[in-house]
Amino acid sequence: MARFKGCVDGARIAYKALISLDVETRWNSTYLMLQAALKYKSAFDLLKIDDAKFIKELSKKNGGKGVPNEEDWNYVSSVLPFLKMFYDSTMRISAKSSPVWPVI
Repeated sequence: MARFKGCVDGARIAYKALISLDVETRWNSTYLMLQAALKYKSAFDLLKIDDAKFIKELSKKNGGKGVPNEEDWNYVSSVLPFLKMFYDSTMRISAKSSPVWPVI
C-alpha cells in the first residue's frame, strides 16, 4: 500500500478516494471499483515498474493473467459509460429520499 501511495504521489494524482473491491452480489460495486481504478491508472503503471511483487501477486491471484495491460484499460474505459447508466438508474430507483412509486 505504501508503494502504491508513492506511485499515486509520483503520478501527481489528486483523486484521493479508495479503490473498493468488487462484490459478486452487488454489481454496482463493479462500476465503482472500475471507475476508481481508472483514475489511478498511471499509478498502477508506475507500480508495475516499481514493484515486482505487485506483478507476481496479480499473476497468482488473477488466474495467471497478470497486471492490466493497455487493452484491459481501454476495455474498462469503453464499458464504464454503459455501467454508469445502470448505476445511476439503480441509485435513482433505490433512493430513500425520492420514492419511485406513488404513496397512497
